[in-house]
Amino acid sequence: MQMRLALFAAAVLILMLFAGNGVRACDCVTLSPDKSFENADFVFEGQLLGIEPVQSNELYGFVYVFKINQTLKGPNLRTVALAGDNTNCDAQFKPNVVYRVYARSNNGTLVSGSCSGNQVVGFFRVYRGFTTIDHAALWQRPFMKVLAVCGLGVLLGSGVFVWRRCIRKLP
Repeated sequence: MQMRLALFAAAVLILMLFAGNGVRACDCVTLSPDKSFENADFVFEGQLLGIEPVQSNELYGFVYVFKINQTLKGPNLRTVALAGDNTNCDAQFKPNVVYRVYARSNNGTLVSGSCSGNQVVGFFRVYRGFTTIDHAALWQRPFMKVLAVCGLGVLLGSGVFVWRRCIRKLP
């Protein structure tokens, strides 16, 4: 009985660890990169410069402003603004990350959602005053999550072992 409870607790902790950061309430099917490219009006690789609020337009609440490193489809621009409307279906972009963004035009406004197929391409790293794209860092986040789960498993297993060997024998 206690072993089942320990396994259930471990499963719940693992699910919370992996699902906690990326759980979204948007109902969609994420497309393959080829389909995302085909469906997009504008595809680029770039990094987030900032998030700015939009006061005049009632439909969108903010814009993501990107510096474009490479245009893969659409006009050749240096910067672009993608509108967001503060819903669960908005794409979530963070600074110091290079993204491949698949955007569509919605009445002349570029939008990209969590179901658009956006991808992380790399991370920015500043070294001796130069900014470089660190493609090798892509494996670090998933590796750290796996390492955390393994550590949690060892800790939980050790606790069960100590409980079964030592504490259970006490009068």
